[in-house]
Amino acid sequence: MDKEHRTLSLESYWKQLDKKNYSNYLSQIEIREIKKYLQSKLNEAGINKEVMILDIGCGTGNIIKGAFIPILSIKFDKPIDMHIVATDIDNLLYHKFGLKELEEDTNKAGAKLDVVVNDLNFLCFSKSSFDMVTIIQSIQYVKSLDKSLKEIANLIKMGGILIFPITNKKSVKGILYKKLGKQKRFFYRYDYDIICNILREQSFEIVDIHGYSNIPFKRDSDSKLIPTFACIEALFLRNLKFFNRFSSNLIIVCRKI
Repeated sequence: MDKEHRTLSLESYWKQLDKKNYSNYLSQIEIREIKKYLQSKLNEAGINKEVMILDIGCGTGNIIKGAFIPILSIKFDKPIDMHIVATDIDNLLYHKFGLKELEEDTNKAGAKLDVVVNDLNFLCFSKSSFDMVTIIQSIQYVKSLDKSLKEIANLIKMGGILIFPITNKKSVKGILYKKLGKQKRFFYRYDYDIICNILREQSFEIVDIHGYSNIPFKRDSDSKLIPTFACIEALFLRNLKFFNRFSSNLIIVCRKI
């Protein structure tokens, strides 16, 4: 594929992604977890201490809009200093899909946002730079999960938080997709136990694993039945946490130790 056609292909992809409904059930779960742990990190920080956040695979900036910027409207007991570094592999995002404007808006709102082009497989940041790292809908694309998590572990400060969702190979949906030949190349690569073992090997303590996406709807679905299914799923998994390991998606929260 020549450079011109590759650019058109990428631009079409980002346009399609940008149109998706990021107020949906799955995104709201991810945003809720990020906001909860970010608020905790900001409360822990000392006065005038900068809290550094790395958003890997930022896409068109939906997690920044949904999780990071709303935090600025919360009244803290002390001034907060939040610096977000958002990264993705494509500079089209910055010039054509609003990240430049988002960068300016975030800076005006009271936090610092820098958007940089970087590859999740080859991150170029200083050791122990970040208090929190988020990787939303991107980690399935890494070539080697243990290698990437080792690199990410080097970027996170001691006690720092890593949050990422991943598709679960041993979920009912993962097994069915494989049986039916519908398994996509980059999805359902890893299972619950493999992920937990890799995290422990890379000096992460697992804080929480939350299962979700067991409901029969696509990520960008706007079905009116979703709230009902989501409520049933949440009650079921809250009372029977063992079944988290069989969920289609897992959102994992861990701490660098």
